Amino acid sequence: MSTLEPGLLVVFRAFAVGLVALLVAVLGLFAVQDSPPHPILPVLTMLFPAVACVGVALWRGLVERLGRLFLPLCIGLATAIPFTGQLTALLIRAEDLSYFSAELSLTLSFPLLMVAWQYRFSAVLWFAAVTTALDLAMANLSLFGLGSKASEYHHVIITRVVILLAAGYIITRLMTAQRTQRDQLERANTRLANFAAAAERLAISHERNRIARELHDTVAHSLSGLTLTLEAMRTRWDADPVSVRQMLDTALETARSGMGETRRALEALRASPLETMGLVRALEELAQGEAQRAGAQLKLILPDGEPSLTMDAEQVCYRIAQEALENVIRHADAALIELALEVDGDRIELRVRDDGCGFQPNAVRDGRFGLRGMEERAMLLDGELTVNSEIGQGTEVIADFCNGNQKGRAS
Repeated sequence: MSTLEPGLLVVFRAFAVGLVALLVAVLGLFAVQDSPPHPILPVLTMLFPAVACVGVALWRGLVERLGRLFLPLCIGLATAIPFTGQLTALLIRAEDLSYFSAELSLTLSFPLLMVAWQYRFSAVLWFAAVTTALDLAMANLSLFGLGSKASEYHHVIITRVVILLAAGYIITRLMTAQRTQRDQLERANTRLANFAAAAERLAISHERNRIARELHDTVAHSLSGLTLTLEAMRTRWDADPVSVRQMLDTALETARSGMGETRRALEALRASPLETMGLVRALEELAQGEAQRAGAQLKLILPDGEPSLTMDAEQVCYRIAQEALENVIRHADAALIELALEVDGDRIELRVRDDGCGFQPNAVRDGRFGLRGMEERAMLLDGELTVNSEIGQGTEVIADFCNGNQKGRAS
């Protein structure tokens, strides 16, 4: 593995600093005693690899420089600490080997933890084999000093190996489970990022369609009317100057109207009123503004408070109302406009009704971007759009959709 497991370096630093502090405390305790129970020299020799551990742990940038070799170096230094003391005790007074054997069992637990934390159980087996071989070699060298305790010391070694292997197996199993969960989490995060990217692309696609509808219903209509007027002016320029002047006035009025519609569309693209006013207040402001533009009376049937709707449901509701009211302003020539919103559990019903000239829905539905856009928005939330209209009888647009279970992202 080229990277350390999370938290391993921090634990190694704490171990190194703590062990140096412990050894210094033991040396100080032995120094003040007239006859310490054990020689000071083994403890002193253990201090050197312990200090080396601190230096390696705190050396900034050493991990990047050594790469894969960093952790084996740390494990080797941590393992050398107890064996240094044991070897020194063997050279000075062999009978102290039993005392340092107990210290060896305790101190070896940390490098074992590092091996099991970072590597697999096969590495634990190698660690246990190498440390046991070193321990047995020192024990055999000191058999003349241990005497009758040699058999007992061998039993200690065997017990230590069993404990090391058991602890290493448990730790490696836990780390394997943790790595598996981490890999699953990374894959889930990757899938989530892909889903988010797909949702973003879908939202961009919907937004492009909405902008296309806005441009079709504003700039395209105005420019088409302006183009037809200018063509008529060119054909009648010399024959009927008075009529051409009237056409010029009409063209200017069309241009001004188109400019106003374009500005309104751009203003709608900048920010949604839902973000600042809430759905009910935004619908009220929208309907009042459109009714004022049309010079029509307005009837509102809205909830008293803000209904508990999802963001997508609010967007769909507002955009459908915006498109339906815009169609009333452009095509209906209505004297009365009614906007109603009803929320019943997870179902939402939005109605926009007028008393205008009406039309035949089946005759124009395929060619109207506005109706198609409202249908698409309702379908995003498992809903449908119903248009009831007859010539001379006004028009009623009903959008019935769900507050949840989105099939796509509304925009």
